[in-house]
Amino acid sequence: MEVTMKFRVLILSAISILPLMTACQTTAKVTTKQAIAMAFDLAGRGDHSYNDAAYEGLVELASTYRGWIQSDPDKVSFGSELQIQYLQPRASYEREATLRTLAESGYPLIYAIGFLYSDSVEKVAKDFPGTHFVIIDAYIPNLTKASNITCLAFRENDGAFLVGAIAALKAGGRPIGFLGGMDIPLIHRFENGFIGGAMYADAKYRQQGMVMSQYTGTTPVAFNDPARGYQLAMEMFNSGIAIIFHAAGGTGAGLFKAAKEANKAAIGVDSDEGLIYQLSADREIRERSKHILTSMIKRVDVAVVISGTKFLDSGEHMDGGYWAIGLKDNGLDFAENEYNRTQLADIREKVLQIKADVVNGKVEVPDIGTDMASWASSLE
Repeated sequence: MEVTMKFRVLILSAISILPLMTACQTTAKVTTKQAIAMAFDLAGRGDHSYNDAAYEGLVELASTYRGWIQSDPDKVSFGSELQIQYLQPRASYEREATLRTLAESGYPLIYAIGFLYSDSVEKVAKDFPGTHFVIIDAYIPNLTKASNITCLAFRENDGAFLVGAIAALKAGGRPIGFLGGMDIPLIHRFENGFIGGAMYADAKYRQQGMVMSQYTGTTPVAFNDPARGYQLAMEMFNSGIAIIFHAAGGTGAGLFKAAKEANKAAIGVDSDEGLIYQLSADREIRERSKHILTSMIKRVDVAVVISGTKFLDSGEHMDGGYWAIGLKDNGLDFAENEYNRTQLADIREKVLQIKADVVNGKVEVPDIGTDMASWASSLE
């Protein structure tokens, strides 16, 4: 999809001279009693992932509150009561300017999509104390309920628990694996959730050596290293691993390549990666999709709708601080689509029962720092 606004050559030239000048300057001023804005990250509309999911949340809010999305190519319009605007920076240095433009236009609630907005949100929020900022998947320290920033995160271990159960149920007693990106606590949350789901679904996976974990690095590069992901995945598959779940960003592309070559299975993360691969124009990519069993989905659209509804229904008020959503909020799930439904049919009811066990509090999902041996013993 095209971005919200097209730029004339003259404006593009001017940007190289004045870095903070962006097309954001032409954003619409708020003209309604209720209004919401969103700053996408660089990938923007059409990324088939985070930004598109966030956009779908805006569409649902527009439908519920009889609103429209300003300058939207899809011409979303359900009425004139809620004004919605989104903008997209073209370069990293434009993130702060994008937020400032939206705040200056009078939007009382502004979403920032992704942790790369953290520094920009912190700076701009100080200058606009009457504007509330929601940043998704980020942590800004020292916030309180009185802050005008809300960090909205996901209980990734909940979603990883589900796909861990799927891996165990489909592997049928064969070893399974976890491929992490950067070796940091956040990714340990995915790992422990995944291992816990496997242990809960099948007692065989409580035995040592039944779940193998590998990390691709200790720097942010670990999230965008498909070659390293391919190498590690092939080593794991060659050692007898049947299914690998990745929480490694772009590195996961290497896993999917390895899964096809080894004729094994992979599990994606964040978005429905199997569906994305299946819809590719590249035949080789489509072939790899056949080896993506499912994905752990973060429902960014749900996060936007839940928080936006809370803000609008409360008369434009929201507590600052930290808010996490999980399975109970429908903020995470496993991917089902027309291409993988048959592969999941034999275990679907069991997976849904495990999901219900988490939602109902029957099982406490492992998190960062959980002693997995002790946790496994509690299942006996």
